[in-house]
Amino acid sequence: MKILYFLATILVAISSSAQKIKTKEIKERLSGVSKTKREYSVLHSDKTIKHGFYKEYYKKTAVVSGEYKLNKKEGTWIYKDPEENYLQKGAFNNGKKVGEWVLYYDGKLRKKEVFNENNRLDSLFVYNDNNQVKESFYYNNAKQLSFKRADIGLGFIKEEIKKDKDNYTVKFYYPSGELLQEKKFKDKKLVYVSDFYRTNGRVLISSLMKNGNGVLLSLFLDKLLEKKYISKVSVTYKDGIPNGDYKEYDTKGKVLVSGTLLGKTGIGEWKTWSKKLNSYTVRNYKKNAKKKFNVNIVDFSNTVLEIPFAASSDPVKLMENRKKNNADYHKKEFTYLVNECLSRNLNTSKIAYYMPENDDGVYKIAVMFRINTLGEVSGFKVRSSSKKPEVKQEVIKALEKLPVLIPASKEGRVVNLLFSQPIVFRTKKAVDPFADVNQQSNRF
Repeated sequence: MKILYFLATILVAISSSAQKIKTKEIKERLSGVSKTKREYSVLHSDKTIKHGFYKEYYKKTAVVSGEYKLNKKEGTWIYKDPEENYLQKGAFNNGKKVGEWVLYYDGKLRKKEVFNENNRLDSLFVYNDNNQVKESFYYNNAKQLSFKRADIGLGFIKEEIKKDKDNYTVKFYYPSGELLQEKKFKDKKLVYVSDFYRTNGRVLISSLMKNGNGVLLSLFLDKLLEKKYISKVSVTYKDGIPNGDYKEYDTKGKVLVSGTLLGKTGIGEWKTWSKKLNSYTVRNYKKNAKKKFNVNIVDFSNTVLEIPFAASSDPVKLMENRKKNNADYHKKEFTYLVNECLSRNLNTSKIAYYMPENDDGVYKIAVMFRINTLGEVSGFKVRSSSKKPEVKQEVIKALEKLPVLIPASKEGRVVNLLFSQPIVFRTKKAVDPFADVNQQSNRF
């Protein structure tokens, strides 16, 4: 009985301890963004830590709703557009996605993901405009293998069977389901490449690779359907890694790019055909140069999940003007928003205090961040002449005032968008951010 009483006392103590977490409700209008506001709770003792409910409104519609637990997302989170159509919906546990997540774009289901309790992706389905599966993935726990199938264009299918990131098999299939080609990787090295096959199973083009040595070819898929077998890229391999000649061709067989690869790094002389100049431009790359020229070796296509802001044809959109179908407009609008956000929220005097002194009082910072598939800013990288963490903290603090956006997409698939921004400002005098505190402490 005494033991039970003791345990009950402990439980009451724990419960009362949990209830002692005091929070403060914050309501803020986002500067530079019309009709947008946030409401959320923070710890009373540390207002940088969110704890409790979180809502972001456009006009009177809650476009984001969820809950934080000590600055980490917890429970169900819902993302909607101003018409209250779902954009995304799912759950977090300790800041990581768990369970089923669904994603919509243009009012249509685009992706369904299922995560286990450890945030491992167990299955994924990507849908096209007709609600048909164009890409799938699932993890077989019994076999410790992952299986992924994706439509890489024109109905051709790419299948990956992975034991881990370094050991896997890749197979390519015709739209009608017959095997086109197979590749095997062991310890990150390409160890086997099959022949190209016809739909009847006969050899189309014999493999030029044996035991990781030889020339790897990729073909133009559209020409393959026309029964024209034209090389798109050729790469020389040695011992399973690119080592030697690299060439890219157009559909007429003209060499567009040529050079030498060592791994995935270009070295020596590289030639690139310029339509504008109607001739080749030539550049030389040193083997041990600090800035390396990296080449992305494609199969039949390259699935892009993260794209630069400038290259996006369907960039992020503000809730207010989401229906405008003009990529340049949305790019200019977002760039203006970032500048406005920094102008209104960046504490330049505080940053200058932590920067090395200079004669002209001009300070320069470079920042790069990601607008992720939830439409939120994340993944901040800040460069400056200062090594003080306070500089990065102040930049991030200002940029976190950006609203949740309609995420970018590519070919109907939501993607991460990379954005970079130089920050240049002039200030006459760097102010000690703790001056007031120090002055008060000296009175005692």
